[in-house]
Amino acid sequence: MQKQGKLEIRYWARLVAMLAVALFFGGAEIGAQGSAFKVQRQDMVRLADDITSMWIDNGTLYLHTEGLVLCATRDGENVFSLVADTMWLQADPDVDYAVRKPDDGKLYFTKPDKNGYSRLYELRVRKKRKPKIKQVRMHGMAIEHPTFSADGKIMIFASDNSAGSMGGYDLWYSLWERGRWQKPVNMGRRINTEMDEMSPLVCGKYLLFNTNGRDVDSDEHQIYSTQLISNRVNGDTIGVLQIGRSVVQKLPFPINCNDADNSCMVIDTLNDCAYWLSSRDSVAETVQLYSFSGHLKGVRVTGQVTDAINNPIGGAKVQVYEMSQPVCNAVTNSMGYYELYLKADTFYDVCCRADGSYTDCDALNTTLPDNERLIAELHHNIQLGQLPFGQPLYFYDLFGPDGDVELSERGKDYLMRLIDFVRDNPAISIQAVLFNNMTANNTYNKLLTDQRLLSLELYLKSHLPVATDIVFANGHKSGVGSSIGAGRSVLTVVLRKPE
Repeated sequence: MQKQGKLEIRYWARLVAMLAVALFFGGAEIGAQGSAFKVQRQDMVRLADDITSMWIDNGTLYLHTEGLVLCATRDGENVFSLVADTMWLQADPDVDYAVRKPDDGKLYFTKPDKNGYSRLYELRVRKKRKPKIKQVRMHGMAIEHPTFSADGKIMIFASDNSAGSMGGYDLWYSLWERGRWQKPVNMGRRINTEMDEMSPLVCGKYLLFNTNGRDVDSDEHQIYSTQLISNRVNGDTIGVLQIGRSVVQKLPFPINCNDADNSCMVIDTLNDCAYWLSSRDSVAETVQLYSFSGHLKGVRVTGQVTDAINNPIGGAKVQVYEMSQPVCNAVTNSMGYYELYLKADTFYDVCCRADGSYTDCDALNTTLPDNERLIAELHHNIQLGQLPFGQPLYFYDLFGPDGDVELSERGKDYLMRLIDFVRDNPAISIQAVLFNNMTANNTYNKLLTDQRLLSLELYLKSHLPVATDIVFANGHKSGVGSSIGAGRSVLTVVLRKPE
């Protein structure tokens, strides 16, 4: 009872001093132009500045701050509070990270030894007996943030005190062979830099980690991905695991943010979401917890928007829809280029519009052949049709035969090109002049034109936006269209850009 009492005193002292404070407002969604990754800042919890690691075990999210393991209370991806975890406090108060080996469910954890080096331990649960803790010897190396491949045969970890290091913290791997972990191997220069590589996490066939040694635009920690085992086969290495040989990719915004640290990503496969730490919020002036829902695997879509003669269109809006719901958008630069980050294996509709152009809508399927990139590449150019401004457009013989004052079906179809263009560009103004040369009697032609103008105005105004600025005129007064041949009619349209 005395020992239990000391544990409780220790528990409450740490809780009062270090526990993250719950707030009374909901999470804020971080909108990212051009990205289907919807990121949310977990505003209901504030973190201490010294969060060193995070992990998920059996659907529970844990965070470690100096000397204390915190357990998250959640609903889906939303985190409502953090409380000190009594299980870890009683098992070993010095635990700073834990991970379960996926193939056999064995629980491993790390804690510092008396010299401050992080060591690896296995927690063995025994029926009706106290769990047994066994240190896993790793050739004298410090082990931080271990993670395992899905089959449990590869362990990846970070270490900063080992011979053969590239500099700072490096990522290393060890193979499970003959009933023991073999001597660790540095993951090499494709992964490691002269700076720090930390917090490795295996997600399916991919390895995630954060580093401050790769981004030329930032010296902050950013999150990267690579395929753990490369698909490539080099002639003399057939049968040898190609670990650390794949392309390394930086995860897109809004997961990463160049002017802030981003680290310690964890994946919750049960709730289909992910969490990581970021210091991007300048107002908070501290590290905060961020999340997103859905699968991390995605597609980077790039392309150029041009007009009918391949001139680039700057300022065009590319809007993405999924199941008729808007997902994200991007605006082209001065050379017409755009960039989108979308979810993999998804059907989208991509609509592009620009002033003075037709709106173009295409289906886009982001299901791509399997490759070693977590973020695959897809190119999608868009060409927009246009009608000229300030130049006459001619629409011939829109009405029925002889003196029919109603538009023919062919005439209505013919006008749809104009209607669609005006719908896509509602701010333009229109001048429409009608001339008929049905008979040799000019008085009759003029009266017929007045009747047909009424029919034309009724039809167009019923199909165009209410605010459309359109002026109708009889060509017999101005002579516009008078060169038309006998027995024919012509509608002359001039479009004007908004001033």
